[in-house]
Amino acid sequence: MKKKHYEHAQRQVFKTLQQWKDPHNTASFISLDVVKSMEVSLDGMVELTVNPSRPHCPCCIYDLAHLRKKLTQVKHVLGVHIEVQGVPESGRWTRLINDEVGVE
Repeated sequence: MKKKHYEHAQRQVFKTLQQWKDPHNTASFISLDVVKSMEVSLDGMVELTVNPSRPHCPCCIYDLAHLRKKLTQVKHVLGVHIEVQGVPESGRWTRLINDEVGVE
């Protein structure tokens, strides 16, 4: 990917995360420290590590799946993987959120 496309993708991903509201709060994911790490690679892949605000909440799973879908629509982003940490059954959350057929 060209450098300007890479930088555009980084900015757009960060802007989306700044504007994305937690389903249980009016604050953004960034201000609530839900997003623990974000990486946009030169090949257009976005890797996020998140710690959801409520560990047993189905709407948090749906919300993260919708965030993933929104991020895949960012120009020059070719794929998104969200890794969940800090909650019980985090592996199951991760699989469900990243499952293409999963949550609509």
